[in-house]
Amino acid sequence: MTVGGRPIIIRCSLFGLIGLIFIGLAIAAMIYGLAHFVYMQNPTMLAVLVD
Repeated sequence: MTVGGRPIIIRCSLFGLIGLIFIGLAIAAMIYGLAHFVYMQNPTMLAVLVD
């Protein structure tokens, strides 16, 4: 029973890990896009924020 149950647990955790990575990449992409948009609108403001 336990041997048959282990692959299912590993598979679920693997999909969960991939999901978390995908969500993290999506959030990072949104932040990058927002920063790029702000930079295109007002470069000096982003330069002040970075410094």
